[in-house]
Amino acid sequence: MGFWLDTKKSRLVLSLITYALYMLLYIVTDEQAREFYFGGYPLWGYVVDAATTFVCIFLFVQLSIFYSKGI
Repeated sequence: MGFWLDTKKSRLVLSLITYALYMLLYIVTDEQAREFYFGGYPLWGYVVDAATTFVCIFLFVQLSIFYSKGI
């Protein structure tokens, strides 16, 4: 029986959940983040920020799973 996070789909779902939790905590705890997301900035700024953040979170999840399996 394999590890349930061995599929890319499972890891992508875990990354999306992690991203949602991160954004929730980030917006709740940081006043500048609230200003950025609710301040009327151009759409491309949000897209670049979301894409960059999601890629970093996806890499973090991948490294975390690799480290966990290594131990």
